[in-house]
Amino acid sequence: MRIHIIFVALSVSLAYGFSTTLPPGGIQWKNCTRPNEYYDCGSACQTECKTLGQQCPIINKRCNDDCYCIVGYARDNSGRCIPIKQCPRKP
Repeated sequence: MRIHIIFVALSVSLAYGFSTTLPPGGIQWKNCTRPNEYYDCGSACQTECKTLGQQCPIINKRCNDDCYCIVGYARDNSGRCIPIKQCPRKP
């Protein structure tokens, strides 16, 4: 009897897990063009010229899927990834 209860509980847990892991319609991948790249579990904060050197104030509680600038690049004020060397200097 005990093994049956464990089996039912495990089956219900697995069924729930499989039904809640994908968004409706499945995964929709983003097409990121260079100098962007896709991360399915990226930071809550993008690398931006205006916040270079600052720590992200947001604590991730879930994965963020998005296009992020590749290493050595940051987003400018218009949202484009530019080489960090081209970011405006802070006063």
